[in-house]
Amino acid sequence: LHLCVFALAAIKWKVFLPEQSFVTLFRFTIIGQFYSVILPGQLLGEVAKAYRFSEGKSEKARIGSSVVIDKITGLTGLLIVAVVGAICTRTAVLGDWQIAISAGLIATLVLIFSLRFKGIYSFVTKYSPFSKTLSPIITSYHEYAKDTGLNARAVLIVILLQLLTIGITFIFANALGITISLFDWFWIFGLISILVLIPITIGGLGLREGAFISLLSFFAVEPLLALQLSLSIFACQVVVGICGAILDGYGWVTSQLRVKIQTEKGDAS
Repeated sequence: LHLCVFALAAIKWKVFLPEQSFVTLFRFTIIGQFYSVILPGQLLGEVAKAYRFSEGKSEKARIGSSVVIDKITGLTGLLIVAVVGAICTRTAVLGDWQIAISAGLIATLVLIFSLRFKGIYSFVTKYSPFSKTLSPIITSYHEYAKDTGLNARAVLIVILLQLLTIGITFIFANALGITISLFDWFWIFGLISILVLIPITIGGLGLREGAFISLLSFFAVEPLLALQLSLSIFACQVVVGICGAILDGYGWVTSQLRVKIQTEKGDAS
């Protein structure tokens, strides 16, 4: 099931790079997971994936832009699922925070969608205090966001991906005796997924576990059980990351051999 998540991620990436084969994108999606495990935060894993995939290619800017828009549409789908969960939850766990969390998630969604409009895009890139740092990312998104159908397909795939990921978490939780409604998992997993994007700890270790323990404590889940759940999910990511390391190593060795053969042919001629 976990590999199906990465297959869906590759399919979504192919929406923005239709000329690339699914097998190639799937391979680099797995490789990206390897870097997400060994680098601080998942965002740096995406940067590494873009760098490795664009090596030796002329369309580096387009590949980089595709990774940016792929991540932004991924965040959009994640937020949509989280908002649905925060609004539809039947438990009183969130209390007064329900409105605040829902409003914050919706506001982020509105901001993401609004950047497709030229006026708002120009205002943000000109007056935002982070405009110099985020300008390439915002510009890439603005160009891709003009195609509504393209983005709609990508977001729909993300929603399916998120539902599958949450389903895996739900299965793990039930196996550990943790009984939380599916709608609650929507917003819990959404908040945790946003948190592990922050490049603070290697592979999100500590952040993920702290978030699971804190959020599940509202449901009277023992810290040890919450920790076991978090580490079980991380273990799946590590297994995929090991596969990514093997694929990345194999790709590097074959590329070096190819360069050596070409050099020898050139010397011979």
